[in-house]
Amino acid sequence: MLVLHGTLSSTLLAQSNTGHIKIVVVDSKAQPLRDCRIALSGSALVTGLTDSLGQLQIPDLPVGIYVLQASKSGFLTYTDNKFGVYDRPIFLRITLGASLQTIGRVTATSYSSARTIDDMNPERRLSDSLYDALDKLAGVSVNQLASGSLSVSVRNRETDQTGISIDGIPMGSNGAASLRSIAPDLFSGATVDSQASATTIGGRVNFRTLEPTKESIAYAGASYGSFDRSFYQIAITGSHSKLSFAAQHAFRGTNNPLSGDSYLDTSGLDYVH
Repeated sequence: MLVLHGTLSSTLLAQSNTGHIKIVVVDSKAQPLRDCRIALSGSALVTGLTDSLGQLQIPDLPVGIYVLQASKSGFLTYTDNKFGVYDRPIFLRITLGASLQTIGRVTATSYSSARTIDDMNPERRLSDSLYDALDKLAGVSVNQLASGSLSVSVRNRETDQTGISIDGIPMGSNGAASLRSIAPDLFSGATVDSQASATTIGGRVNFRTLEPTKESIAYAGASYGSFDRSFYQIAITGSHSKLSFAAQHAFRGTNNPLSGDSYLDTSGLDYVH
């Protein structure tokens, strides 16, 4: 089937300013493609479909430069933006490659390997200290011994394979031990990143201290728990002109349930626990 749009004058035909085109369309295996749509646009607009042999002949086409396009469902479209038609027969063989077929769709969702603990996290609200809140996170183990030493492990790695930093400043290879003299209440929060790096294959824990704010903010808190536990904290942050400030004070005291009781030792002397 061939459709020719436009009217050719008898003078133009008499001058033989027309060409004859034969187009053959095949696939990548050299098999003819039937019902492939051929479109030529230029001095005239011509559209047609190839036959069972993959052929389409277009006679009496005005000479000139055309845009030729061959397309068929399931195949890549062929386009020639500078196809020339002359006053002599032209043969054109076009090979259409098969287009990629969609066999399924996969949705990829990026996620962060970091988890932040602050005053708004449920783990922090249910914990006595920041260290206790971190210990509640999956894959994080925080142990603070009676001696005051601290060990932090991420993803069950050794403590020396877990990086420790304060406000982004690394604490060295024994960073957790360096925190044993710092009360956890002096930290405003912490971020645990389980992504391994060249120096810390067990991930990293970054503790954050109180930061200045643009407006003045004051905070005071107090709590009293069982087993004679007590805790209070006051903090203020703000700025004035070019001066920014952040101040914080925390207190924590834990007594043994037997505190205040009197005991008698083997020497016969008594003492108050």
